[in-house]
Amino acid sequence: MKEKKVLVLGGCASLGLVQGVTGNGLNVPRLSHARTGGVSFSRTTLNSIFSEKQSEPNLDVLEKDYEKNWIRQDFNKSFLSFVEHKEFDVLLIDFLSERYPLSYPPNSPEKIVTVSDLAKKANVIPKDWCEIAPYEAGRKKDLEKYLFNLVEILKKKEKSPKVIINTVRCDEDFDKENNKSAIILNKHLSSLYDLIRERHDLSEINYEDNVLKACEGHPYGDAPFHFGPSFYECGQKQLKDFMGVV
Repeated sequence: MKEKKVLVLGGCASLGLVQGVTGNGLNVPRLSHARTGGVSFSRTTLNSIFSEKQSEPNLDVLEKDYEKNWIRQDFNKSFLSFVEHKEFDVLLIDFLSERYPLSYPPNSPEKIVTVSDLAKKANVIPKDWCEIAPYEAGRKKDLEKYLFNLVEILKKKEKSPKVIINTVRCDEDFDKENNKSAIILNKHLSSLYDLIRERHDLSEINYEDNVLKACEGHPYGDAPFHFGPSFYECGQKQLKDFMGVV
């Protein structure tokens, strides 16, 4: 069977479904008959993707090439060019990056970038730039608009890829003493998913709450969206069903 090419626009919860996750006792296999082709777009947002490009920042402080690539992609807005000119079978999207603020130069709100943890680590956001908080009301409306634009772009391709929304949420019980941010993010994600369902007819990977259990000692680090084996088993099964592979 020919491998399906999956383009991931999202975080580790989506990348792990395709690439697998191993280490620290976790052994999730790579999704059979699927590949990412070594390209993914993480630590970015649709607000940033549909804004004007920025000059590439100095990323010497980041050691890993894939981390540098993610920040470059957010600044140079290469996602849309990739989508328009490259062939792939599935676009797998999650919205975990909506937890990040956005930023833009003074008097240039059309040049938005994502203030991810990596962007902060690399110190690429000047202190005088303006910031848009993660859950400002206008961001949800903008995201829905940009998602519509993205779907329309995909429809124009000779071979239109299948769009799948990975409706991942946080495990609010992972760190109960410090779970306020997880609760707020979950509320925002749920409202996003509801809005998308109202406006679009897109495939979804869905999870019961008992599957969304964070895994201590996860290879990606401890976080309320780094899950154990049952999450990957559930997500991979649905993804394979959508793709028609075994």
